Amino acid sequence: MGEAMSPEAVAALLGLDEPVGAREPRWNVAPGTEIGAALNLRPRRLEDVWWGLAPVWAQRRLVNARVESLAGAGRGGLRGALAARRCVVVADGFYEWRRQDGVSVPWLMTMPDGAPFMMAGLWDVARGPDGGEQRTCAIITRPALGVVAELHERMPVILPPGEAGAEAREVWLTPGRLEPEVALAVLEDVRGAQALLARRVGMKVNDARNEGAELVGPPEAGAEPAPAPASKGKRKKKPSKQLGLFGKGKGNGKE
Repeated sequence: MGEAMSPEAVAALLGLDEPVGAREPRWNVAPGTEIGAALNLRPRRLEDVWWGLAPVWAQRRLVNARVESLAGAGRGGLRGALAARRCVVVADGFYEWRRQDGVSVPWLMTMPDGAPFMMAGLWDVARGPDGGEQRTCAIITRPALGVVAELHERMPVILPPGEAGAEAREVWLTPGRLEPEVALAVLEDVRGAQALLARRVGMKVNDARNEGAELVGPPEAGAEPAPAPASKGKRKKKPSKQLGLFGKGKGNGKE
């Protein structure tokens, strides 16, 4: 979390009704931990929700929710969340991996100016370890675009930048129920996804127990940098078994 993720910037981006308090930077956010999100509730505030949706009908926690499932006839429970329980997760970057010479090589995805961005999500309430209620969430994913497509087959649904993003956010965070078709239309704008840049980072991010700003620095001395992914004209690489933030296996981001 750099200057771009200041409390003031996050509050403005999410259109919050309440100020954001001081928060510790996080550089290696993994599923099964709390992440910052705005829910479609009033007053709108930045809340810590458990990353791993736990609806009563699911046999396991859902880290991601495919937009194709929301649009289809299946997963009625997710359709219910789409209609009534939507959220926006804020971050200023996320990681993906590409397999190279038998090694999972991490890349960091950010906006060109390093500004925070909004990822569309769904939330629900589950029973927490202490017996109380716990809000949980999943990030909605779509087929990868741009530089991400060179690293992984899927990516988060990112709301567009600028005024278009503010308009999409307000529709997505409409309190209460929203017609699924109206909600899905918000997710069709891909300008946010196409704006992302990718850069190589060090191998320490591969262990979710590691934290600190050094994780987003250049690769360690002696590490071989991978060629920068390109969004056009190259054959898609075979996904790594370590699929990162928006696929199977361990995944992490930064906020």
